[in-house]
Amino acid sequence: MPAIAAACDDVEIARWIHALPSPYRESDAREYVVSTESAWKRRPRSVLRVVDRASGDVVGSIALHVLDRELANVEVGYWTAAPARGAD
Repeated sequence: MPAIAAACDDVEIARWIHALPSPYRESDAREYVVSTESAWKRRPRSVLRVVDRASGDVVGSIALHVLDRELANVEVGYWTAAPARGAD
C-alpha cells in the first residue's frame, strides 16, 4: 500500500485523475485495492496493477471500463509512478 499511496500523492497523477483525494493516504490506497479486487469479481471493469519486473514494486495501474457492451465501447485509464515514467 505505501507504494500506491506515494505514487498517487504525486501532483502529476492528481492533475489527470481528478477524483483522487489529496493528500492521498495509505487508507486511500487500501480502499482502492479492495475496490479493484471486488470489481474483478463482478465485472464489467478490470483493473490491473503494473509491477517492476526486477523489484516487484507497484509502478502503475491500468483499468478497463466497459461503457456499452453492445457497442463494444470501452474506456482505458492508467497511471504510472514518477520513477517509472519514461522507463523501458
